[in-house]
Amino acid sequence: LGDSLPLNTPTLYFSAFNASLGWLEGAPATLEEQHHIPLFNTRPVELGFSDAQLAVLAADHTYQEAFAAAFGDNAINTDNLVKALATHVRSLQPPSTAFDRYMFEDDASGMSADAKAGMDLFLSARLGCSLCHASLALSGPVSHSVQRAEPVFHVMGVGGSDAAFRAPTLRYVQHTAPYMHDGSMTSLQQVLAHYEARPSARVPAFSLTDVERAQLLAFLRTL
Repeated sequence: LGDSLPLNTPTLYFSAFNASLGWLEGAPATLEEQHHIPLFNTRPVELGFSDAQLAVLAADHTYQEAFAAAFGDNAINTDNLVKALATHVRSLQPPSTAFDRYMFEDDASGMSADAKAGMDLFLSARLGCSLCHASLALSGPVSHSVQRAEPVFHVMGVGGSDAAFRAPTLRYVQHTAPYMHDGSMTSLQQVLAHYEARPSARVPAFSLTDVERAQLLAFLRTL
């Protein structure tokens, strides 16, 4: 509805694996739970979904056939709508990147020497990036059918907030600006400068040379 909101919208890429959704502690742990928020939220109003919109879907022959095929008779209801949306979101993955090809196909053609050096910096204890951004999604903890991970949150120290937020995925990060929980940073250079200047309990104090900064940025752009 054009309202200005305090939180940045995270990418949906790799959200199928997130141990929690949204930014805050106490957020939903499944996509089914999460979808009820934008559909029915009133403070603020987001999608404004109601029985009237459900009736429109139920009257559409295309949806009647699709829902019947997926769920059986009398299938167009709120629960099945949420299941369908969550199933779609679980399928969202970014296109293959230079990092993917390097890690999973042994193809280093897209990884420059700077990007490889940047990956070493990213994984180093000196910078501590991978303390929060780890696993396949380079995010906070991920869950899957075999193991349920506990969410982890840390204080980003931006926007005047001392609240703890979930670490989002860094996959495809060069394409998902703005950054941070409040969207206050428009470039990866700003993000690096922030973490250099603001060590915290989970981020060690560090300083980058100009060369190292360029290497780390080169790595982030391969993701």
